[in-house]
Amino acid sequence: ENPASQITMAANNIRFMFNPDQHSYNPSIPYNQDDKQMFEEENDDIDNYNNNNHNNQELKRSDYLKEYELDYTPNIIRWIKSNYLQHIKGEQHTVLVSGYNHCNDNFLQTFNYGKSENGESIEVIADHKIKINSEISDIQFADDQTAIIVTVNGQIQLIKLEQKNDEYSPRSTHQKYDNEDEKMLLLNQNDDSLDNKWNLNPISSKENPIICYPNPNNKKYHGVLTSVAVSTIAGKIVASDENGFIYITDIDNPKAPTSQSCSSSSINCIGFANSDTIVSVSMSGQLMLWDLRDLKKVVHAQSLPRKHGALTSLSIHPHRNHIFATGTETGTVAIWDIRNRSSNIEQQYKPYKLFAGHNEYTVINDIKFIGNTVDHEINGLVTCGNDGETQIFQSEQNSDFWKELSQSTWNTNITTCQQEKYPISSLDFYEQLGIVATACHAQKINFFPI
Repeated sequence: ENPASQITMAANNIRFMFNPDQHSYNPSIPYNQDDKQMFEEENDDIDNYNNNNHNNQELKRSDYLKEYELDYTPNIIRWIKSNYLQHIKGEQHTVLVSGYNHCNDNFLQTFNYGKSENGESIEVIADHKIKINSEISDIQFADDQTAIIVTVNGQIQLIKLEQKNDEYSPRSTHQKYDNEDEKMLLLNQNDDSLDNKWNLNPISSKENPIICYPNPNNKKYHGVLTSVAVSTIAGKIVASDENGFIYITDIDNPKAPTSQSCSSSSINCIGFANSDTIVSVSMSGQLMLWDLRDLKKVVHAQSLPRKHGALTSLSIHPHRNHIFATGTETGTVAIWDIRNRSSNIEQQYKPYKLFAGHNEYTVINDIKFIGNTVDHEINGLVTCGNDGETQIFQSEQNSDFWKELSQSTWNTNITTCQQEKYPISSLDFYEQLGIVATACHAQKINFFPI
């Protein structure tokens, strides 16, 4: 049967909603003994806190489904992930969100997500918000205290994430308000006197910003940045732009980035396959791998059939750097395995499989591999698109199943967990929590347990 018709048929068979109560869910973060000992030395009351909360009634899985309305349109959302046991009290965790409003103001803000102080509910609390001088196109992290953002005005900016106090607990349980309007007004103000968990502190020089120029000798035209990736092993930040350029600078000593023309079309997403190899996807529908040490050296190049259009999103498998997932502008997901690439790539070897997902001709804005959660071992993907849907594909088969994945397996294991009237522009998955966070153009962020 025609593969294209299989994809179309599959797209019509996956419209069923996510039931969060099908499985039990435990949001506790697993940690090793070294981390536990270090944390107990600094906080003697952790054991008492855990003992006191041991008898709390277990929250239902559906309790972790949360929605929070904003006063601006979010476009990027990222979990602030840490291996360090920060703020066990209240089990509060944080997402970093960027967005904009109709007045062309651009924002960066933290939101805290997790159990309330009494442990009886899950809440989302707005935290520190700052203005940025241009729209943010991507956010990544150098570490759990340093965010790297890139903007459409060609700048790479470093933001320090400072925890303001060690005994944080949600404002909503400590601060009294005369009425609900006053509460909402105060919680949305950028006021350092409020009991924020975080303080966002730009550390890039305002006098000498890090600006990406396609031609360093002609500073009249800057790049319009689309994506950023960070490798702490290589010590490098790489960014891409709409003109097909890749820029490289150092994490520890960021300076004027070097530039190299790498594509004839916009590079939409970029990432590190390993410390020496960059992977990119472009408007031309091409996936390419580059040697970080010499961007003129192409390690691998392959295009999807032209009918699938541009590659608009990219995810690198967290444990197998030869496996990639990409979303297209036609609603199709491509799973790539470049392990056995041949010398005659275009004619003899097709290292991808195509799967139906979102509505036809829907741009897939973001895609992420999902791995083992605190509950169970899974392999899967989560995607979001302009059709207003977030979809989750998951399987409990072993990790090599990507190579043998069939359309029928895909069809029976995919779930639509979010349906909106407006595009969903970004998502992120936190493995230790088993929670997907999404940013929707309906001016809200959502949280879904896996």
